[in-house]
Amino acid sequence: MYIMNDIESQDIDTESDFIITENIMKGYCFNKNKIVLITGACGGIGLSTAQIFKNNGWKVVGIDVKNNTNMLNIIDELFIIDDISNEEELIKFTQDYHSKYSRLDCIINNAASQICKPIHETDNNDWTTIMNTNVTPFFLLSKYFRDLLIKTKGSIVNISSVHAICTSENIAL
Repeated sequence: MYIMNDIESQDIDTESDFIITENIMKGYCFNKNKIVLITGACGGIGLSTAQIFKNNGWKVVGIDVKNNTNMLNIIDELFIIDDISNEEELIKFTQDYHSKYSRLDCIINNAASQICKPIHETDNNDWTTIMNTNVTPFFLLSKYFRDLLIKTKGSIVNISSVHAICTSENIAL
């Protein structure tokens, strides 16, 4: 069992409880010079997530394989990484990050790859691509930012697809 303090574990039974809790959490979670790291920061979900954090006073650091000019006012710093599953590239990113920032409050693992073909046409290279994009970075970022997250009592949020629980035809991975 993990014991939480009263602020983190508000009981919500009525609409007024919800309003009180929402206002407590706004003061508790936002506007405290916190930093969020978002993978896949230049795409749909990543960019929308970055906007929400930015609107709530967080510094947003992004990782992506591409540069999106629509994000210039949202993401404070963008690191372009060609292969997010490449441990050497993530180590270099980690070193660059540590040279600029002394804290990290949240990692949003959002970057993903999807291959649309039936399972019988899926080969080992497809499997490797999916695992290296959708799973390996979660592990590596957790490993290399562990100390900063412990220091800030930070969080890790893993975004997944609806296909994780209910898939569509021709989407095996």
